[in-house]
Amino acid sequence: MTNAMDCLGQLKLSLMNSGVYASDAVRKNAGVAEGICRENDRQEIVFALADDFFVHTFLTGKEKDCPSLEIHDANMYLVLDAGKAKVSIIPPSQFLARQRETRSPVAANMELDGYCLNFFLRTVGKQNDLNMTQGAVLSVIQSAFEAGVADLVQVNMDYCNEADRGFSQFAPMLEAIKKQFSAFVALRGFPPDSLQTIDSVYAAGADLIVYPLQGFFGDTRLERIMPEAQVFKSLEYAAGVFPDGSVFTELNFADGPEDPIMQTIDRLTQAGVIPFIKLPQNGVKDGEEYDRLKRVAGCLADAAQKNKLNLKWLYPSSRFLTPLDANFYTEPGQTARLALRPVYKSILGKKTSEGFAALRRKLRVKNISDSYESAGL
Repeated sequence: MTNAMDCLGQLKLSLMNSGVYASDAVRKNAGVAEGICRENDRQEIVFALADDFFVHTFLTGKEKDCPSLEIHDANMYLVLDAGKAKVSIIPPSQFLARQRETRSPVAANMELDGYCLNFFLRTVGKQNDLNMTQGAVLSVIQSAFEAGVADLVQVNMDYCNEADRGFSQFAPMLEAIKKQFSAFVALRGFPPDSLQTIDSVYAAGADLIVYPLQGFFGDTRLERIMPEAQVFKSLEYAAGVFPDGSVFTELNFADGPEDPIMQTIDRLTQAGVIPFIKLPQNGVKDGEEYDRLKRVAGCLADAAQKNKLNLKWLYPSSRFLTPLDANFYTEPGQTARLALRPVYKSILGKKTSEGFAALRRKLRVKNISDSYESAGL
């Protein structure tokens, strides 16, 4: 834990790796007890290390080799060898707990990540029906918005053998979401065989698109890999269809030299695509590994700035390193901030962006229709 106070990003990854110790007396504190939930056969807790910078970690019974949670003058602190950091606890969403109590297919295939409400869709059976009904999904979104827990809906679409990767089955649901809610909708999935399907995705109402360059590896619900060349071609095409800064991809931070991933970051950002770096689920094991991640974070921030990428569509995530929060990994905790204020949770920002997105889509769809007509289609 040496120098873990230098960067909040390092503290976050250390907590993911080691957990945090809390005495019985601390666990009984009302604010702490409210924040503890049972997940994966262990007690877990979410800390805000700074505004919009979160870490999801676990409680351990071992006091050695991990930070300790202490309470002084009604404030909460993580105590380390290098000092202490003031934190706050993010209690589990009651909305999410109520949904899970229903034990419905939707409840089993959804999660919250910051402001983002994720659904995990897949096609099933000979007819390639969706595993969740449109009505059920709309009902959950309504509940989430009424509870004020989400501003962004992301649909994670599992691989489908159809050429459009199941988009034709999902399109009516996407259109219904956009019709019923004033919300940003992201589609995370696998690229279609035809690039023209990406035009249809945008025309149907998707605001953001995510094609993971290295597949959904590591997500047991959505684990498959497609050729990188095909994914990159689709990302490059999508960057010409969707608004600036609304096409994302994901890269896995793996063992070994960081040069290959930094070269990929440069290539993607030059094409107008914003990379997310998937953080190791169990954090980093030592200072050397963190130093590699720190260099990747610096490369990501520099590439986004050099290529003048629009970052306003990003949202704080507990699972990814993005250009939005890269400063937390490269700068001292006292001065690190998000690159800009996200539009989510900002009424003025949301309304302005929604209006721009709607106008741009209207013009874009008209252009698509004109080109089809001129081609005699």
